[in-house]
Amino acid sequence: MDKRIAKQAAFRAAFRVTVPVLWGYLAIGMTFGCMLYIQTGYGWPVAMVMSLLLYAGAMQFLAVPLIAQGAPLGQIALLTLLVNARHMVYGLSLFDTFGRCGKLGKLYAIFGLTDEAYALHTGVPPPPGADPGTFTLWVTVLCQSYWVIGGIIGNVIASLFEFDPRGIEFTLTALFLVILHGQWQQFRTKLPFVVGLGAGITAIVLVGSGNMLLVAVAMVVCLMIALRARLLATERENP
Repeated sequence: MDKRIAKQAAFRAAFRVTVPVLWGYLAIGMTFGCMLYIQTGYGWPVAMVMSLLLYAGAMQFLAVPLIAQGAPLGQIALLTLLVNARHMVYGLSLFDTFGRCGKLGKLYAIFGLTDEAYALHTGVPPPPGADPGTFTLWVTVLCQSYWVIGGIIGNVIASLFEFDPRGIEFTLTALFLVILHGQWQQFRTKLPFVVGLGAGITAIVLVGSGNMLLVAVAMVVCLMIALRARLLATERENP
């Protein structure tokens, strides 16, 4: 009975913390579904399958024109690997978090890792009374379900009405700001935020905005490893 209550508490907590992702993913998912229909003519079943099996955020948007142009599957797969290579870096910090999900749950949590899910996994601990592994899994499941539902809705709307999705992509920026605000309030030391901002600006200067992400992530990882002792000392001094 206690275990069942802990799992129910985990679902409720996961839903609460993913509400900001809900609104962001619905909007962006709708844009994807709309683009898929307008550029390829594929209906909602294709939008649903892509969001279930590919679930790669920006890569899904890139895949739409490639599919429309008849690009080879190998080219799409290689581009997907390059665009989402940053997740290999993200995942290094989540071994323990995903390990509590069980064997199959761990595999799904790895598959469902997105930028927003990563922010929640690292910034929002399971609340007291909630099963940690179930909480992590529900965060992943709910985030993907929001994206899938948004894609289906956008595709159906595009098939029924004329719809111009331009400008709606700002919702993803707004979503990042909401998550950033929550993490800013939670963490005592602000050094990681300063490092992230500095790395992002430096990467843009060095390689341009179109190629800055991997460079910025690599810089952040190296700097945070170098500053690890200082960060731990700050945490101990300010419990």
